[in-house]
Amino acid sequence: ALVGNNETSRQLILETLLQKEPSIKELKVSDADFTVIDQINSLGRSLPDSSALTFAKPILPEKSSVISDVSFSKEGKPELYLTLSVNDPLNQRRIGYLQARIELDEIIRRSFNFRLSERGYVFLVDSSGTLIGQTDSELSLHQEEIRENPGVQSFLAGETLSTGSEYKNYAGVYVIGAFAAVGTPNWA
Repeated sequence: ALVGNNETSRQLILETLLQKEPSIKELKVSDADFTVIDQINSLGRSLPDSSALTFAKPILPEKSSVISDVSFSKEGKPELYLTLSVNDPLNQRRIGYLQARIELDEIIRRSFNFRLSERGYVFLVDSSGTLIGQTDSELSLHQEEIRENPGVQSFLAGETLSTGSEYKNYAGVYVIGAFAAVGTPNWA
């Protein structure tokens, strides 16, 4: 139904996905050759235009899914693309793809909706040290200081876990910080 000729069924599936997960901002469906046959965004349905004829990150033949690196929207919001293969239920042959553009702000808020202490905070960086989420809005103004954070430096050097170390934070206050790599995607 998703890749087939029944446009009504495809529309219903795409609209349901958008309604069920508010973090999804756009969905695209393509055939097996990555030709976009339908797309919808959180504002409504739109037919593919010349700027939307390709996927953000095509999927390799041996993979059934792929997650892109984090990028930032025009509004400065972190987002990524999740691409899934669509297989024929009878013979499991790949017949198309579904790609979702996912805004990460709400997911990060839901995942880290806690306080470590009155002044504690949690932040999330990607594999290049770019700040992609935080529980302290002041952190977004201190990208370079975050990149120099000892935990971030350890993560960028390939370590996957820190039990904690003392350092000066972006405000010049001594704090104890720890990190853990998330895995896939490669965040800490």
